[in-house]
Amino acid sequence: MEFRIAGVTAVRCELNSKLQDTLEQIEEQLDVALSKTCKHFDVLHYTKVQKAYTLLGKTQTAMDQLHMHFTQAIHNTVFQVVLGYVELCAGNADTKFQKMQYKDLCTHITLDSYIPCLMDLCKALWEVMLSYHRTMQWHEEHDKQKATSSQDDAAAEPDELTVDRSYVKKKLEHGLTRIWQDVQLKVKVYILGTDMSNFKYDDFIVVLDVISRLMQVGEEFCGSKSEVLQESIKRQSVNYFKNYHRARLEELRMFLENETWELCPVKSNFNIDQLHEFKFMGQCRSPSVSPSRQAASSVAPALEEPSLFQQYHQDGNPFEMHIEQKEEETEDVLASNGYESDELEKSVYQDYDSDSDVPDELKQDYVDEQTGDAPLKSMSRETIRSKKKSDYNLSKASAPILTNTTLNVIRLVGKYMQMMNILKPIAFDVIHCVSQLFDYYLYAVYTFFGRNDMRLSVIKANAATAGFSPT
Repeated sequence: MEFRIAGVTAVRCELNSKLQDTLEQIEEQLDVALSKTCKHFDVLHYTKVQKAYTLLGKTQTAMDQLHMHFTQAIHNTVFQVVLGYVELCAGNADTKFQKMQYKDLCTHITLDSYIPCLMDLCKALWEVMLSYHRTMQWHEEHDKQKATSSQDDAAAEPDELTVDRSYVKKKLEHGLTRIWQDVQLKVKVYILGTDMSNFKYDDFIVVLDVISRLMQVGEEFCGSKSEVLQESIKRQSVNYFKNYHRARLEELRMFLENETWELCPVKSNFNIDQLHEFKFMGQCRSPSVSPSRQAASSVAPALEEPSLFQQYHQDGNPFEMHIEQKEEETEDVLASNGYESDELEKSVYQDYDSDSDVPDELKQDYVDEQTGDAPLKSMSRETIRSKKKSDYNLSKASAPILTNTTLNVIRLVGKYMQMMNILKPIAFDVIHCVSQLFDYYLYAVYTFFGRNDMRLSVIKANAATAGFSPT
């Protein structure tokens, strides 16, 4: 009898051990399935996983594991993106990069690959944040369905399920800030890993534009003002702008030294809005907002503009639009040989020689007047030509009086204004540098043409502050 009891006990223990092993394997498989939702959220897949955890009675455990997977997904994502560009630029199969820390890896990004890597980095991080956003939406809709079904059944919901739902809701809400903080820290390391002081102006504007769009994502994601990103981009901006302003002052000095003070032939309808540097003012929008969204808001201003998570809920990416926007814009502000165009220059002289618009009466050698007075000679072609040329010159005189240096200063002011629009934290420093540009230009004009007719002590002082001692 005792032998039978011992045998049964042994079998039972063995079954319990096998069931425990099976349960652990199930949880491991569920954990793997749960981790896959962090990058590519699928409603059916996530529903099955949550149902399995509910049957196991481990809803809270699943939520803890989910947040760990999102943190790991952010780390793995940024590392793989940066590693791919570093290895691509290195051009060899050296595996030393794979053993580097993410911070050290970012310092190996080349200037040419910096912007493409930044865009891919933001695209990948967007996918992670979108998955988290869709996860929250799934739980909100699931809770509403449960609440509706409980009211219809008129049956009290078990306290355990109520506690689980409350725990999941609070965990997801707190996770928003935590995930966005992780995203900011990873992007901050990338931003500060490269010296951008020697970037081209347009490339630096693209970087600012991408980070501005990322901060917009963060504000919609969890209401954050993205202080970490703002501080890092401010540090790079101050460093870049000091170097940029110094180079532009030196460039202006060379312009002034070689300026012949001849008239720059611009069209009579010239306006600063036609210059590439002032295009951003006509769009009346933040640089991070796409033209399509701007057009939509102008057509239907009464409708509230959908958030980025609503626009790109199913497909697309808010960071793809920057590649499409970066197209070469052409200008048409200069006149050809002093005329609006070659065709107009040709037509002026053709019209002078043409008598197509001269009245038939004036084409005759004599006019038969009813008054009996002496016949009058017709108006000569030379008189008509002179009259037309006088009218054209009058129209031409209305064109702005500009030199090449003046046009260059105007372009610089436009670039500085665009920086002020994007870099609001250093806008005061930028406008101070704009005044230095203008004072230096004005003092040069005074030195060449004003002589000693007036004193410009203020302008001299500002010119000296800009680094140029007047002689």
